[in-house]
Amino acid sequence: MVGLIQKGSGDVRPLVVQYFAAGSGLDRLDPRTCVWGVGSTAPGFFAAFSAGNPELPSLVEQAKKASGASSFDSVVLLGFSAGNQGVRLQLLHGHYPSATLCVDGVHSSTAETEANAWQIEVWRHWYDLCGAQLGLQPSRTAGVEYRNAPIAWVTASNIQPPTYTSVIETQRRITTWVQMEPGESPSAPNVYSSGNLAIWTYPGGAAKDHIYQAQVVLVERLGELATILGFGAGGPQKAKAKPSLAKKKGGGADWLEPLFWWYGPMMAGTAASLMAATMFYSWVATRPRGARRRRMAMFGVLGGGK
Repeated sequence: MVGLIQKGSGDVRPLVVQYFAAGSGLDRLDPRTCVWGVGSTAPGFFAAFSAGNPELPSLVEQAKKASGASSFDSVVLLGFSAGNQGVRLQLLHGHYPSATLCVDGVHSSTAETEANAWQIEVWRHWYDLCGAQLGLQPSRTAGVEYRNAPIAWVTASNIQPPTYTSVIETQRRITTWVQMEPGESPSAPNVYSSGNLAIWTYPGGAAKDHIYQAQVVLVERLGELATILGFGAGGPQKAKAKPSLAKKKGGGADWLEPLFWWYGPMMAGTAASLMAATMFYSWVATRPRGARRRRMAMFGVLGGGK
């Protein structure tokens, strides 16, 4: 199934492609957002998402025609559960969006063989493009470090499928962050991040935990991601994100910002001192000569001369 879920509005608008998400989280998006839905007919989990699943350039053109948009300024690929096959297929073919949000469904084959290596490498390459340093220890604070790089967000419950690896184990293989563990509760997941990659790990290995990912986690993460990209429900305001480098010549440099914490007060104090000095000398200058010298001596200006 491929089709338009929400047209959106405006000549240029964002596009969210949802694989297996069925319109989830629309209330977290700016109404101008175009939302396109894709289902799966694939009999095998690892073969291909669907023979009828269009590649991203074709999908974008279909969404333009159906919605009336002339172009999309952001393209987000969102996958839930087996829908992440669709996201993976686009990345495998070299189609890179503005961001991916993969909710509880990035699996890989149990056996780590040369034939299965692509299942890990496709994600590893994508994470590299998102600025992740996979050879280093991750941060435990989610964020977006690079403004000009794409974003990869992943969530994972602790479900252990019988015939392939869990989402958490697959993320360990991709990132080599082997110490990743589920959080203590659904409301307190662990988070691991580097660059624009963030991975949230949740406890629970039952069907209800997978459903929680669809009903709660997907909606929350989609709203946060849309806000960062400028099309959250609150409008086009962008969430704060730490840039990777200071701005180029001609723009303000981010490393200058801390200077204003002392530069502003210093300049204000200097101005006040100059004003006080001007008033003082004006007052002294209007007095008779003898009185002027006495007043200046009082302030130590002439060392006490008469």
